[in-house]
Amino acid sequence: MAVAIASNKAANEFLPDSFERFRLVTDASVLALVPDESEPILAQDAGVSPEGAADLVAEARTIDHETARVSLPQHAGDPGSAVFHVPVVLGTRRLGTLSVLRSRGNAFAPQELRGLSRMGRLIALTWASEHYQQERVSLARMLERQRIADDLHDDVAQLLFAAQIQLDQVLEDPGVDSGLVDSLARTRALLTRADSTIRSEIAQLARPPAEEGLVDRLVDVVDGVEQEFGLPVHLEISGEPPGPEATSRAAAETLLRVARESLVNAAKHAGPCRVAVHLECDHGSRLRLRVVDDGLGHREPVNDEGHHGMASLKRSARRHGGSLRVRTNPGGGTTVAVELPV
Repeated sequence: MAVAIASNKAANEFLPDSFERFRLVTDASVLALVPDESEPILAQDAGVSPEGAADLVAEARTIDHETARVSLPQHAGDPGSAVFHVPVVLGTRRLGTLSVLRSRGNAFAPQELRGLSRMGRLIALTWASEHYQQERVSLARMLERQRIADDLHDDVAQLLFAAQIQLDQVLEDPGVDSGLVDSLARTRALLTRADSTIRSEIAQLARPPAEEGLVDRLVDVVDGVEQEFGLPVHLEISGEPPGPEATSRAAAETLLRVARESLVNAAKHAGPCRVAVHLECDHGSRLRLRVVDDGLGHREPVNDEGHHGMASLKRSARRHGGSLRVRTNPGGGTTVAVELPV
């Protein structure tokens, strides 16, 4: 994790594998990262009940300091449990809780507790690093917009203004041929419109850009694949898309990764085909994305083995409380459907 952070990798590129490896090496049943402002990220054993994971997440939201406890077996068939919670803190600001559950009454060893505490500090550093990189990108964009606005104002707008003054002087000259006056007046009117348009653009560029919403980012993904692979894509949006402040970063990133992975797979493996992307926004509570192609399909059902990208996305969708399904038809065509909470 430390190496990945130093390499400026995004959290979703390395946290899932790190969580699963830590869970396995500590023989834990659930490892949960519960951010204060977004959906939890879970790595869990297949045998863990949804209620058990939900109880751990609910308890994690109430923790404000490192807490370890062991519950011994209470009756026959009860294996007991061990739980450890670590608040994820950056400076004085609490960002969430990292929690681990072992479904047997064996306390975590000191080195396991130290490892989890260090992981909590690394996660805080990860989020701080991502925020810093995002701020750098935003600042660079703002500075570039300001540079373009300044250049337009200092060069283009001034040239248009100078041209208007020159025409005014010509029009005021009584010796100008009367046949040219109308033509020169129309030219000046065009210059005036151009000047007005340029100044409007300068005002737009000087205004701080609004944060891109999910739909804008999805459009960018579709445009990128169309240009990269020459694959025409039909994009359809239904429902009221949530704004940037109403969409968790985890849900948005997972959905966009599914969209790109599905489109790239269609471009590479489906042959000449038609592709459609449909985003459905369910009253601000659920997001549903379908990527459908009518290409070659698969002779056998798609499974996770040998399809690392899609398998990773399935795990990511589950960790964020959603689901991802891939359906193929033997005669051709593939549908990738993902559903996530906002």
